[in-house]
Amino acid sequence: MEREALVAVGNCYEHAPPAYLPMAQILDRLLAQFPDAMDTLDKSEAESIRQMLGLTVSAPPESSPEPSPDSARLKLYLAVSRLLMLCAARRPLAIVVEDAHWMDSASLELLTSAVTAISDHAASGPIPIVAFVTYRPADLPPRVASSLARWERQQICSRVDLGGLTEMEVAVFIRGAGYPKPSHQLVATITKATRGNPLYVQEALRYLDNRGALVRQSGWLASTLSADEIQLPGEVTDAIRERISGLDPACRNVLTMGALLGDSFTAESLGSLSEGGDEDLMVALERCSNEGLVTYSDGRFRFSHPLVRHACYAGAIEPRRQRMHMRIAEMLEKRWADAIDEHIPEIARHLIAAGPQADAERALEYAREAGERSFKVFAWGDAAMFYEGALEAADRWGGASPRDRAELHFQAGISYHRDLDVGPCRHHLEQAAGGFREVGDTKGLGRAFALQMRSQITQASIAYGERLDIEAAEQALAELGSEDDELRAELLCRMSQVYWTGRQPERAREVAGEALALGVKLKNPGIRSDARMSLGLGAVQMLDVQEAVEHWQGALGDAEEKGDVWQRGTALSRIPYGLVSLGLFDEVEAVSTEAKKVLELTHDWSAYSAPCAATVCLQAARGNSGKAEESAQEAMLAIQRSRYPWAGPLALPALAGIRALKGEFAEAADALDTLIEPGMVFEDPGTAARASVRIYKALLGAYGGEAPDVADLERALSRFSGRVPDFASLPSFGAMVEIAGLGGLAGLADQASPGLLYAYGKGIVFTVGWVFCIPRLVGVAVALAGRQDEAERFFQEAIAVTGDAGAKLETARACLDYSRLLANDKKRRDEARELLERARYVFEDLGMQTLTDQAASVADTLEAAPVKVKGPSYPDRLSEREVEVLRLVARGHTNQHIADELILSHKTVARHLSNIFVKIDVDNRAAATAYVFEKGLMRDGGGING
Repeated sequence: MEREALVAVGNCYEHAPPAYLPMAQILDRLLAQFPDAMDTLDKSEAESIRQMLGLTVSAPPESSPEPSPDSARLKLYLAVSRLLMLCAARRPLAIVVEDAHWMDSASLELLTSAVTAISDHAASGPIPIVAFVTYRPADLPPRVASSLARWERQQICSRVDLGGLTEMEVAVFIRGAGYPKPSHQLVATITKATRGNPLYVQEALRYLDNRGALVRQSGWLASTLSADEIQLPGEVTDAIRERISGLDPACRNVLTMGALLGDSFTAESLGSLSEGGDEDLMVALERCSNEGLVTYSDGRFRFSHPLVRHACYAGAIEPRRQRMHMRIAEMLEKRWADAIDEHIPEIARHLIAAGPQADAERALEYAREAGERSFKVFAWGDAAMFYEGALEAADRWGGASPRDRAELHFQAGISYHRDLDVGPCRHHLEQAAGGFREVGDTKGLGRAFALQMRSQITQASIAYGERLDIEAAEQALAELGSEDDELRAELLCRMSQVYWTGRQPERAREVAGEALALGVKLKNPGIRSDARMSLGLGAVQMLDVQEAVEHWQGALGDAEEKGDVWQRGTALSRIPYGLVSLGLFDEVEAVSTEAKKVLELTHDWSAYSAPCAATVCLQAARGNSGKAEESAQEAMLAIQRSRYPWAGPLALPALAGIRALKGEFAEAADALDTLIEPGMVFEDPGTAARASVRIYKALLGAYGGEAPDVADLERALSRFSGRVPDFASLPSFGAMVEIAGLGGLAGLADQASPGLLYAYGKGIVFTVGWVFCIPRLVGVAVALAGRQDEAERFFQEAIAVTGDAGAKLETARACLDYSRLLANDKKRRDEARELLERARYVFEDLGMQTLTDQAASVADTLEAAPVKVKGPSYPDRLSEREVEVLRLVARGHTNQHIADELILSHKTVARHLSNIFVKIDVDNRAAATAYVFEKGLMRDGGGING
């Protein structure tokens, strides 16, 4: 039997298609492949199928009784089921029914019969048929829903809910559609309105553009309409509206009011708005439920699908929606008169949506209070929306002072900053700065400048090594008096971070020290925490990592004293990568776990990326490539969501390093290219990042046996000032020594190793980024210089510190280099073999092909026997990476989705798929999907032999 599956597709159509059309299309495909299949059926069975297909059949003899309709249908159902199983016995089948929400009743009954027959047959043994039925839940008629529910009760059937594009994928789609620099506000609005459906995303963009509802805010694109106000394409909403239009007016009114109330609502809420009696209301709700438009659980009604609510909401004209939102706000005020504070955000939403129907001053006060409450519970997007609603109300009212408006802009700006939405953040801060300047509010102006600096540093506007223009902030600082020491401290902290990004650590520490002194003087733990964070950045940049960790731990204590969860998360996020470099791996795991819990609470995805990146480095040092991949993917999700770039230079080189040691050189290069591709991590990666990547790629070539371009490496190294590296460039110096060791280039090692030795003297054991054990590399350098005794001491120290850290892979690498050193000493060959065997076992066990090959070369010198480690293997010689790609194919991911999720290039994914198809002997994705399920590869570890 051929392994490649035969794919047969049947399509359902919306407007009165012929009976059995999708099943006829499937059978046509099968019979074209197996023209003799009908010969294996009974004559009457074959005739019933030919009749369904519209083929010529002979007239029955006059004496034959006319079969009953039920009898004819039963014969057809049995015949089709038999034909499917007969064809599957010759070749695996993948049957696809598209748009089952439009399936005609006859096809539905026939397919149900086939599913039942296949399920019964499967109870006695496997049958090579995979059926895929696709449908839109929002458009699902009750008869189809009932049949699908019956199928799911079959043991062989399962439902897979296919989600739409994620927010990040929607952002990529928007940029690809010709709308550069979409803000998170726009992306979130379109994602909510469309649920990530690519067609709907495209139509939503077109709708916003045609309405003039796309605006630029500081260069970033934002929407002036809410998700509920976006009109989706008619082919979706028209089908839902057609179902709704068939209901009586009472039901339609109930659905509209429910949509205005929100995603869910109670009968009591509807009753407060309805003009009819309670019994009439419950009858209407019951009819809506029977039509599959709403569901009921836990005392609340919910729309059966978000698109149903969207269609009901958008179906009402704007003036009616505004009046009804006003009625809802009044109803809520009346109902919650005795506990109004708890319901201010809910009332504010409806007042904002009521537009000119609401009293502007009243809407302003509700929206401002709702913004403050949302900010306190870390609902940053809601806070920004409420502050913008307050500004709109202020425009209508006309009674707000310029300073009040500037303050509202500032609050909207800081809310967008916390929500990591750079465009609207900067827009509001510019408006705030202008307003404060207009009224002569120096303190307000300083606050706006401080937040503007923080936004520019944290949200990818500058490259490492470049410095912002802070002249305006310096002027504001000079104009502040001693009574404004809190603001002075805040400005100093932001200026310290500007000096840090400009690679001026001495000045960064000096300015942060001034801020800390003010915090101590004022007995203000918040200022102290902020200043210690900045001091830590300056210290780590100068390789004073132990001091940096102490500063960050102090910042954590100050944040806890203040009770500021946001600052606590920020402090926790920085500590792990300092601990990695000191080799305190157990502490890294504990602090990273705690940090991520706090940061999930505050939704601070920028800081969240830092412990994820530290974990990539940790797992790379330990040789846990799978966990390193997972942490890198998590880090990139946080980086792309937040636009905070600084974890990228840690996570991506660490990922490239572990991939390179596995022999996955193309995949390693993909990770490095991601770092320097504009817009992926940094808007402009800058010269330092590009120089590091040049060095790392030279190391990839050296691992593959290529001779390095020494002159180019020296030029790249010159991008880093002096012979002493800073924390960010330290792994680049390490890569230079590694290249020198592989090529026997003592001169190159001599240029790079002094910086590593200096770092080791400061207590740094591991580089963070592309992970190297520093004493091992120093040992390599001094061995090249012919100082064997000194090299031995460093290798021994490397084995000791990596062993203490639990860095199994790095211990093995130190053993390999030590073994190589001793291999030429005939008196110590037994010692060399012992070290080599210790290394080789780890390399084989972890699947580190590059290091296994290096060890084999040393083994030849030592005439050592091969090491046999029984590792996992997959069917048809598939690699672990290929299985990973196959699983994503089976989940319906496109090549681009796979590339994004696995941090690979589109070209690498295509190469993997080409190799996979050859290995498993298929030529399309559907057949590959069938293979995955046939071999049990969807399970973790599934399909492993031996």
